Amino acid sequence: MKITVHRQACCSQDDQIGPLEAEFHIDANASFGSLIQEIVQSGFLQFSSTHSRITGEVDGRGLVEIYSPDGVCPNLAEFTVNPSVPIIELLGERVLAFYFRPMRKGDLGVGFKSSYSVHERQQSESGLTVSFAAEIAATAELLRICDEDGRNDSYVHSIRSCLECLRTGNVPDAVNHFRCVPLGGMMRFDDWYPANASNAALFDAAVARWVQVMRPHTPRPRCACCGKQKHDGPCFEYLGK
Repeated sequence: MKITVHRQACCSQDDQIGPLEAEFHIDANASFGSLIQEIVQSGFLQFSSTHSRITGEVDGRGLVEIYSPDGVCPNLAEFTVNPSVPIIELLGERVLAFYFRPMRKGDLGVGFKSSYSVHERQQSESGLTVSFAAEIAATAELLRICDEDGRNDSYVHSIRSCLECLRTGNVPDAVNHFRCVPLGGMMRFDDWYPANASNAALFDAAVARWVQVMRPHTPRPRCACCGKQKHDGPCFEYLGK
């Protein structure tokens, strides 16, 4: 099966030199994840210091995000669809296009969630890849912004410790450090405006992304009445007594 792939240039020089279009020949029943792996390994996608994350789309629908090979998580691929779906079912005869999209505050990336490096993968029992690459990438990006702007308070120390724990697979301690960073409100971590103009535009999105990937690891507090996980509304077990 022939797959046509387009990509957006990462800079003006890349726009002139290219190529910005390529064809990949792969079995129609091969998985979408294997196609992405082949595209990444071919070197077709290009990145720069200001364009380090690119989104693969079909008819405007984002299917995968790929990070620069020179970043903190080289060639991390983060899917919003199941990467094991056959190419013929997902793409058909349509073009797969890659664009640099801005990270938006509150963008939750709904869909099938699976993050992994296309070069170094650990297989789970289900055959899908399991890693903390997305958590590491989001934490490292937030830390980079703080470091470049010279911020070095206790909140930054907690973020740095969180990153160290994630890199060793120690998620419980990483979550503890995450919870040491208060968010939302005056005098809290996100009540800050970086002096660097380029980082100022990225800070809010980086915080939102960090919360997005870390919060699922955080257990909900327990109800003081019944001892179960805290309810969204009143404790009906307590009211029924």
